[in-house]
Amino acid sequence: MPVEIKIKQPGYIALISVLIISAMLVVMATGISATSFFLRFNILDSEYKQRSSFLAEGCQNVVLFNLSKDINYTSTDNINIGSDSCKIFLVQHNFPSAGQITIQTKAVVQNAATNLQIVVDTNLNLISREELPSL
Repeated sequence: MPVEIKIKQPGYIALISVLIISAMLVVMATGISATSFFLRFNILDSEYKQRSSFLAEGCQNVVLFNLSKDINYTSTDNINIGSDSCKIFLVQHNFPSAGQITIQTKAVVQNAATNLQIVVDTNLNLISREELPSL
């Protein structure tokens, strides 16, 4: 003789199914929302990094301009460009040995730092350009 299970409350299975599906949808929506929230900050950080890179390049262009006026320029100043500023760390002349000038600059925008080094010859032609890990 088969055993019959009788459910006294009709709709119990449907109610539990709705609760489980609702919980899954809430978890998925929360995950997608958090992902897009943090993605926004990643994009903002990359824009700050790009801005600091352009600022460090602008600082180097100021040094190159000053070198075009006076080839013995060696200042290590802070340079204001718009509302931001950058720092010249090194202008090193290697005339006798290599005929090169090394320029190192650093710019920081909202904790995104860029440390650039370029090497130019005495005619201010670019020989090398690299981003350094730190200055």
